[in-house]
Amino acid sequence: MANKVTRRYSGIEDQLPASSSVASTGWYPGQFGCKNATDGTMELYDGTQDEVYGMIIDDDNELRNPPTGNLVTIVGGMAKMEVQNSAVNESYVNTTWQLMDTIYVDTNARMTPHYNATATVGSGSIRVGACYQVPTANNSYTIGVLLRL
Repeated sequence: MANKVTRRYSGIEDQLPASSSVASTGWYPGQFGCKNATDGTMELYDGTQDEVYGMIIDDDNELRNPPTGNLVTIVGGMAKMEVQNSAVNESYVNTTWQLMDTIYVDTNARMTPHYNATATVGSGSIRVGACYQVPTANNSYTIGVLLRL
């Protein structure tokens, strides 16, 4: 099984240039990106930036391994997404999720329900939405995400 992102509706979608590190190492669809302050390219959120730009998505046929390339597709704004994790390519933290948990982005650009109360701006506790579908074995570990960026 591979990661899979299903878009139900979205506020914005854009293709933006990937930073050199993202272009060479790839990303997992469902991870979150931000703009590089120096050149405006997209990079994975790592906790040092002040904000998240959007969720990285790609075509289903690219999801067996992290895609690489010079462009990334980003979805942001108000959006309803479904993200299916694979055993290897994880775009969300495997933990106990509950319906309507607030979703934050951790320092690995992945979704997590855990807020870091001691975090400062840019240290990995940016709220990006809510969980409307809890990932379970019955739904192929697909999390439903109501994005609010």
